[in-house]
Amino acid sequence: MTDLTGKRVLVVGGSSGIGLGAAEACAGAGAAVTIAGRDRARIDAALGRLPGAAGRRLDATDDTAVAAFFAEGPEWDHVVVSASAPRSGGVRDTPIEAAMAAMN
Repeated sequence: MTDLTGKRVLVVGGSSGIGLGAAEACAGAGAAVTIAGRDRARIDAALGRLPGAAGRRLDATDDTAVAAFFAEGPEWDHVVVSASAPRSGGVRDTPIEAAMAAMN
């Protein structure tokens, strides 16, 4: 991985799964990592695996909350978004609204 020393990285959905893995990789590459997610308990648990990282609550499905989150600062060098709420099932059985919501 590229050296991220001195870089600020935000990982939305960083409290588990791929997001947590990305946060760990970025921290290992020297970045100052902040993870964001909806569940404070999950954020706190993930921070136990990310010494020196910060955690903030954010509901990425709430446009107003997202705008306020970024308006409060700081400026990020990199933003990783792994948060989603995909619906399981066949593609043909998924309503277009559900598919669009998962992608947004």
